[in-house]
Amino acid sequence: GRAVGDAAVRVVDPVTGRACREGEVGEIRVSGPELFVGYTDDAATAAAVGEEDGRRWFRTGDLGRVDPHRRLRVTGRLG
Repeated sequence: GRAVGDAAVRVVDPVTGRACREGEVGEIRVSGPELFVGYTDDAATAAAVGEEDGRRWFRTGDLGRVDPHRRLRVTGRLG
């Protein structure tokens, strides 16, 4: 699928955080104003959230790739 509204999705190398190229599998990270509503400031949440480019990004633990039509394809989970 595709991100909607003010949401953003990126696929990155889970070790380096480098953006993956089209078709390359990496960790799915999501960001958006509605994403963090209701999250608490506990250790588990803090470990899954990082700030990059002035936005808060949630590390989903899901693996995926972006296809030639710019759609996100979920392919599995991080080990």
